[in-house]
Amino acid sequence: MVNTYINGSYVPGAAQNSYEIYQGGMGFGFSAAVGIKFQLSQQFSFDPGFRIYFQNIKLEGYDLMKPSYSIFFRLSLADFFSSYE
Repeated sequence: MVNTYINGSYVPGAAQNSYEIYQGGMGFGFSAAVGIKFQLSQQFSFDPGFRIYFQNIKLEGYDLMKPSYSIFFRLSLADFFSSYE
């Protein structure tokens, strides 16, 4: 959320000055992930994993390259709704 009224307070029904704030632009980064596949049956697998990515976002206050982390869980269904017998 961006405060387009800069430091003024919002007053309902009153004419107020708002300012157009331009943010954004191209950022860059890279990521890597690792995971393990648990094959529970021919049709089902459970894949937990970990991802780390370094990114540079073109927003005020976020101009340094910093890491972010995430954990993911993937459920894979193969030939679940059809069979090729």
